[in-house]
Amino acid sequence: MGNKLDFNISHPELKEGEVFLINATEEKFLEIEEWKTKRKGAVAYDVYGHVIETYVPGGVYPVFIQRSELERKSAGFAHR
Repeated sequence: MGNKLDFNISHPELKEGEVFLINATEEKFLEIEEWKTKRKGAVAYDVYGHVIETYVPGGVYPVFIQRSELERKSAGFAHR
């Protein structure tokens, strides 16, 4: 199988200041409303770094968000 990858470090499409959130279909991407900084990438990978081959109409894409938004939401959750 191989070693699992941390896509918050090694995803080829990860931009400065972002974190990998999830691989999602186009429909699921549109449903993700709670993350205002979400960005859809082009190629989804499994945890071993292999391209996800799928027959889902429209495909599957990686979703990224800004680390700062995640940190703000995490801090707010911790104070509840």
